[in-house]
Amino acid sequence: MTKQEFKRDLKDFVNGRGTMNLTEIRKYRGKSKDWVRDLVKDLKPAEQNLRRGQSKDYYITDIATVLYERQNCEM
Repeated sequence: MTKQEFKRDLKDFVNGRGTMNLTEIRKYRGKSKDWVRDLVKDLKPAEQNLRRGQSKDYYITDIATVLYERQNCEM
């Protein structure tokens, strides 16, 4: 998949939103919590969700980039 395809697929998965939280990423990929935490460890959380008590969301563009890079490393 290309980065654009990942981005489009991720946006479709969350009904057009521009961010995803860890649970949504885990459900999208069907992976473990540890795998998802490792995926986002270097990503900066979306600013609108840094308020106390809310789950961290990450920008879909950043997630798509990391997924694309991982895909190319696994080949």
